[in-house]
Amino acid sequence: MLSERLELPPPPPGTPGPFSMADPEPLAAELAAAGFTDVSVTEFVVRFPFDSVEQCVAFTRAVTPPMLLRKVAERFGSADDPGTWQAFADATEPYRSGDGAFTLPSTALIVRAAVPARE
Repeated sequence: MLSERLELPPPPPGTPGPFSMADPEPLAAELAAAGFTDVSVTEFVVRFPFDSVEQCVAFTRAVTPPMLLRKVAERFGSADDPGTWQAFADATEPYRSGDGAFTLPSTALIVRAAVPARE
């Protein structure tokens, strides 16, 4: 959501980035190509529960990388730009329940690989 609001272009294919190893199949292939054996990549959904939208926004603001916060400040005058954080809050709407509490899902990859024994 922040990338969209800041109109950041996606990184070029094949370059390092926060999601460059997000696809299980290429990740497993890269590990195998690096010499690892018995490679497995398992998707696991991590749930982040929040009591309110405000709590979620505060958490997200606290864990947002400084580089992105600087870009928000450059573009909108402050890293605390109300429009930016309201847009984030609005994006949580599909996950909210009637009582205001909600859980945001996030997918993590669990990687297992072995180093071949040396002879």
